Amino acid sequence: MRGNPDKTRPYRWKKGCPSPNPGGRPKRTPYTDAHREIAEASVKDLKIKASDSIAVGIAKAVAREALRGKIAAAVEIANRVEGTARQRVELTGENSDPIQIEDVHERLMEKLLK
Repeated sequence: MRGNPDKTRPYRWKKGCPSPNPGGRPKRTPYTDAHREIAEASVKDLKIKASDSIAVGIAKAVAREALRGKIAAAVEIANRVEGTARQRVELTGENSDPIQIEDVHERLMEKLLK
């Protein structure tokens, strides 16, 4: 914190008082929103205009790269618009046997009582 911290003390949030920001930090996603917008656009609309925001300009450039066959660009668009794909992970124990999940509390109590 810069300056004299005592000067800001009267303006700080006080415990027990309602939150000054009950919704939390705003959930702005300009790059994701731009990619969604461009994903719905036609190919002829991918020319970057001076009036485009930076996010829209980047989204258009990435979309053009994807159309040229750049897989990484296509993956970036898909991840921005639809979220990263879920991956199934299978865990096995020794000799490819299923992993046994035990109650941690029981194991801890056994160790403590020994």
